[in-house]
Amino acid sequence: MDELHVLQNAVWSQSVSVLDHRAVESLFLRRLILARKSHRRPAPLDLTALVRSALRFESEKQGHPQMLKVPKQLGWPNLEQWKAAGMELVNELEDGYVIKANPWRPDWLRGSQLNPPDTPLFQTTSKRKEQSVGGDPFLRRMNLHRYRSTAQRDAMRSVLTMPPGSSLLVNLPTSEGKSLLAHMPALLDQESEELTVVVVPTVALTIDQGSRIEEFIGHPAAYFQGSGREAVNRAIRERIELGTQRILFTSPESLLNSLQSSLHQAAESGSIKRIVIDEAHIVDAWGDEFRSSFQELAGWRRGLMRVCPAITTVLLSATVTESCLYTLETLFASPEPLHQLASVRLRSEPSFWNSCCADDVIKQERLIEAINHLPRPLILYTTKVEDAEYWARTLREMGYSRLSSFTGNTKSEQREHLLEQWREDELDVIVATSAFGLGVDKTDIRAVVHACVPESLDRFYQEVGRGGRDGRASLSLMLYTSQDLQIAKRMNSKKLIGVKRGLERWTQMFRSKQEIPGAPRTYHVSTDVNPGNKGKDLDMNNMRNQAWNVRTLTLMARARLIEFDWEATPRKNSSLIRILDADHRIARYWEAHVGKYREESIRSDKRNYHLMLEVLRDRRCVSASLQDLYTISDRGVRVTPVCGGCAHCRKTGAEVSGLAPSSQLVRWDTPEQTQDSYLMTNLVGENGRLVIFYDREHRNFWKLMRWFADQGIRHFVGDADFVTELSSQTFASKKPVFSSELSRTPRRSDWPEVPTVLVHPSDPQAFHPQIQFALQGDLQCSICVFLLPKHLPDPQHPNRTYRDITMLRSYELEAFLTEVRL
Repeated sequence: MDELHVLQNAVWSQSVSVLDHRAVESLFLRRLILARKSHRRPAPLDLTALVRSALRFESEKQGHPQMLKVPKQLGWPNLEQWKAAGMELVNELEDGYVIKANPWRPDWLRGSQLNPPDTPLFQTTSKRKEQSVGGDPFLRRMNLHRYRSTAQRDAMRSVLTMPPGSSLLVNLPTSEGKSLLAHMPALLDQESEELTVVVVPTVALTIDQGSRIEEFIGHPAAYFQGSGREAVNRAIRERIELGTQRILFTSPESLLNSLQSSLHQAAESGSIKRIVIDEAHIVDAWGDEFRSSFQELAGWRRGLMRVCPAITTVLLSATVTESCLYTLETLFASPEPLHQLASVRLRSEPSFWNSCCADDVIKQERLIEAINHLPRPLILYTTKVEDAEYWARTLREMGYSRLSSFTGNTKSEQREHLLEQWREDELDVIVATSAFGLGVDKTDIRAVVHACVPESLDRFYQEVGRGGRDGRASLSLMLYTSQDLQIAKRMNSKKLIGVKRGLERWTQMFRSKQEIPGAPRTYHVSTDVNPGNKGKDLDMNNMRNQAWNVRTLTLMARARLIEFDWEATPRKNSSLIRILDADHRIARYWEAHVGKYREESIRSDKRNYHLMLEVLRDRRCVSASLQDLYTISDRGVRVTPVCGGCAHCRKTGAEVSGLAPSSQLVRWDTPEQTQDSYLMTNLVGENGRLVIFYDREHRNFWKLMRWFADQGIRHFVGDADFVTELSSQTFASKKPVFSSELSRTPRRSDWPEVPTVLVHPSDPQAFHPQIQFALQGDLQCSICVFLLPKHLPDPQHPNRTYRDITMLRSYELEAFLTEVRL
């Protein structure tokens, strides 16, 4: 298809509705066609950005500038607007202009003359090294066929084999599909009517995740407060109590308040299967001083597990620092240790650009130039809500209409509408604070612009990670002033209470304690008591006072003086805590433990801030700073440096592109228990091995495979034809059944330690090495059933068959089918 011709039609056609946006290769041309089809007409400035991107794509594809005739009429940009978007006039006609789109080379971005920042954004090749791998049969439940990577497959299998009461931290890169680790197990649990509770940090993510899963479960899954939500929320609570709600997405505040009674009732009936905390790094980043409910989750979880000990806990994150890991261990490594699956790959998609501006006037000029030139979709981030509102207002006043703002002040009903518009490509630009984007899976964002300096490298990298999730190049641009640096420094300074003041507050709270009968060292403490009798204490605003008291308890929990607990009917303005250390009221003990944690936390935050400054100074590759941030040496978490382009690499000519990270299945200390089935109790030998000599063409072959799945077999291994046919079997899509192709080189780490069936290829010329490896006892799974061809030669003596010499318990297929009444 000549897409330049389609672009010309998209610009001039009066009946643009006949154009099929799905039939074109260019994402930018698709967006232009959709915008022109929209009932809400794009403004002239919107058109300059959309046409520029589509024409730049065609120029890069052809290897030289392409020309386009655009209308000279009402509703279309004038010549000055085209020029402001980097379009050059080639010829002026009576009814239009002939223009071409030049690469963007701003003289205020160092290195842009040789490397135009926007050029990589129009390439169609993926910048990712990770390759997708064959999927397990149950993926078909969500219309999927492959895993995005080996790491995602290992994470899914690790989650599905978790023993009751266990906890797992999954640390996978952004865009690796962590959400599937919550969604898919919940769908598989439909058979057993069990609930997965997913804790998410923002309403945006609650709405996004809920809308993605609802079509598969048949009922609403997002629980959040807002006008018009009362009936939906009430219905969710009723389904939780009845045991028919399969998955729930909500905030920690809702869990600790309006949902508490319903969830406690569900736990008592044993219908809660797992708790998933999405974006788990937020527990560490926000829980100390902002939204302490994140750290109170530990007590809430402990309360549920007291009545339902089998609940498993899954923590999901792409950005786990050393401080974050230790926080999560402190809060969630009980009663079982916190296991970790980490496969940390830095993003290869973004290229990094930044410019220090002398003042706000210059910053605004450069920002507007960037907005005029960069392709859509685009996110513009600020730190302050008022800044986001200012930039959104300014861009609208300029003439852009396909944009909106999204901040902590955006109301719930507005958020739902904005996210729908964003997903449906009705918005080109979102101006936002960190409240937007966390975990929202829009894959084609091409540019992320910061009109601020984030207070930490961690926050910066998370926000940059919203771009390029489709594997194609994205751009990160930061425009800042010296004032922005000061704001970042202030934001980085956590409001952690001092040791002396913290002890004063704790003393007053402990005086208010009420003992819990039958629960040693467990008390209700009031969180609205004043810290002392001084004037400033008595006059303190009660909400502010209560916030500082909760921060004090949080600090004590992090220092392991106390731990949060929970009960079915929580009391207002009160926290349920358990004393962990008898010296919790001794000043020198506070200095030694609370003071130590406080200093470590402040030191960690300062380091995160200085790593952010290091990126701005261009003294080394951005990936090296990120490697410092996310490597956790004593836990074996290594980070491979990968850079899609930064000032340092452009200056030195370096190409930083590491290998894709490895991953490994979690080996549980106590493997999941297999049900007591006829196969397990009567047919498998004492060594857990059983051999069946088969004919692959037998009419009951797949009926037998289904019977194995019913008996508790979880892993089916065979050649490519076997795996393909297994994936088409209905029974395999309804159960947590894994499938693996036999490889030539056996690797023990590839095998989940679950009951397994190995089907030897029907060609009996020689033993497959993987089967031989397993028969020798090197496979770790407790139960293993081998289906071998009747005439498979003995590997030691090719003149006789293996059937003649095996010492394992064995059956002929017909005899086995008779034994199990198939």
